Amino acid sequence: LVKAPGVKLISLFSPEHGIRGQLDQDKIKDGRDEKTGLPVFSLYGEVRRPNRIVLTPGMTLLEAITLVEGLTEWASKKEVRILRKGPNGPEEVTVNLGKVEERENPDPVLQADDVVIVKRRFL
Repeated sequence: LVKAPGVKLISLFSPEHGIRGQLDQDKIKDGRDEKTGLPVFSLYGEVRRPNRIVLTPGMTLLEAITLVEGLTEWASKKEVRILRKGPNGPEEVTVNLGKVEERENPDPVLQADDVVIVKRRFL
């Protein structure tokens, strides 16, 4: 499909067992899809379909959450974590998704190899 004339592949959805369903592990490392070269990142936690999806240029956190069919009713919007590779090692960005949805805070643009974790809220 990537090479089909007139088709611009913008995202791939994969099961928890990897983009081709061949891996048997809980968390799949991020990187690039070996067949297409497209960057892939992971979104886990209190989302409806925890998954790896292909990152398209400029994709934001809200767009990624839409691709995994949104949050569960138990999701905490106050502390969504983005784990990423920084120039000096791993970095963590905490986002208040409620404020992003209300347009009080900007919707962060995701980077290749990001892992997004949505925690469960406590009552």
